[in-house]
Amino acid sequence: MTLLAKNLSLLIDENNMTVAGLAREVGISQPVMHRIVAGQIDNPKVQTLLKLSRYFRIPVHILMTQQLDDAAGKQRQKEGGEEIRAIADVPVLTLQQALQVPKNLNQPFASSIPTDLTMYHQLFAIKLHDDSMAPMFQPHATAIFSAALPADDGRHVLVKIDGHQLPILRQLAVENGQIRLKANNKNFDTINLKNMPQVLGVLVRTTMDVV
Repeated sequence: MTLLAKNLSLLIDENNMTVAGLAREVGISQPVMHRIVAGQIDNPKVQTLLKLSRYFRIPVHILMTQQLDDAAGKQRQKEGGEEIRAIADVPVLTLQQALQVPKNLNQPFASSIPTDLTMYHQLFAIKLHDDSMAPMFQPHATAIFSAALPADDGRHVLVKIDGHQLPILRQLAVENGQIRLKANNKNFDTINLKNMPQVLGVLVRTTMDVV
């Protein structure tokens, strides 16, 4: 079963819903929803992911890559989506500027975007420049990273590696001492490394996600 299927099953249970009921609420056909929850569809359409993300108020990349737990579910139920969110400005960097993260984050930048991600530190944003992470993350979307988060297995990270002049976004996989940087787009090869790359930031949100 996919992580998305496990997370949706948990969310359906904690909201006292049925799969058919969720399908009606978000405007997805019941057969498709049943297949997603059963884990038979591991790469749903972007619009389908967005509908689920907006309904549950959980970012797409979390639904897809991080297993939710019951404790967090109780907190979600307690908050009920009614919490007042603080807003902060996040600098938008070029890929060249991102090479200097985090030491340049205290200086002024030409542009910034508002975000409610005030629980994270050393935030910065970039415009995605290719389709290597599509369909989960679309080209030209804005991605927000934290330079303070640990680069754990399974996280999407902005990294600087030899052979690439500019940073790239990939999913980090660490298994049996092997380090791999995986693209979502099958047209891009997985990069195998002997040592951990220079991680500039860990992805926390893209413009595809709910705000």
